[in-house]
Amino acid sequence: MTILVLGLSMLGVMSVKSAMLIAIILGSFQFVAYILLTSIYRDRSLWGNIIVISI
Repeated sequence: MTILVLGLSMLGVMSVKSAMLIAIILGSFQFVAYILLTSIYRDRSLWGNIIVISI
């Protein structure tokens, strides 16, 4: 997802500053979601990791 946002900024669809801000917000959200999912699923199953990667 963050790669898509940075790709849009390279194509000139949005400015670099707003793309960086969106990428930081998405990255922090992904980090929080990863912590929440790993605390819910303590066994760190394969499906849990796939869900986290796909977010």
